[in-house]
Amino acid sequence: MLDLMAEGFGAIRLACTLAVLVPGIGATLVSRNRAWQAVLAFTLGAGLIGWARFADLWFAPPSAILLVVLGLAVAGTLALAWKDTRFAPLTGATAGIVAGWMWVPCVGEHLAVPLNEAATNRSGTVGPLMAYIVGVSIPLIVAAVLPYALPWFRQWRDHETAAKIGIVVGGIVALAIAAGFYGDIIVALAPDVI
Repeated sequence: MLDLMAEGFGAIRLACTLAVLVPGIGATLVSRNRAWQAVLAFTLGAGLIGWARFADLWFAPPSAILLVVLGLAVAGTLALAWKDTRFAPLTGATAGIVAGWMWVPCVGEHLAVPLNEAATNRSGTVGPLMAYIVGVSIPLIVAAVLPYALPWFRQWRDHETAAKIGIVVGGIVALAIAAGFYGDIIVALAPDVI
């Protein structure tokens, strides 16, 4: 499992994995003092929806209407968490579900096995796919728990400026999803690895 976490963390530099992480950044920052709740919900949402897709349990093709609905859901839950951080789990879960749904994995040597076996060994691949998503989520996990060790980092994370950055990042993600060009933005962020 540690090899999958390491592979997930290492793959963040690739556009196909960055696409999973970016929706979580906005949710984490806007959730301020409840960032850990947003990160936990994000990781569970992205991992479980990604697993359900690869295990052939669920997949909805990206239609224009569905993209608009998902973009509005991301924007709406970000706005809720901006006003009241008690909505952090909902914001994180929404971002995670969208990230897991839109994820087209970069298949490394360790991720290839659970992806290939997901449809035939459903229960045996939940853990490995979740481990990969935990690896992808490491920057979010650090942002959520580091304030408990470093008070100065807590002041920054819980400050309104960090939440504004989260709203901007999340808003761009929401608009890009709704407009149908989220993938294009991710490719622009990491053009040398595609």
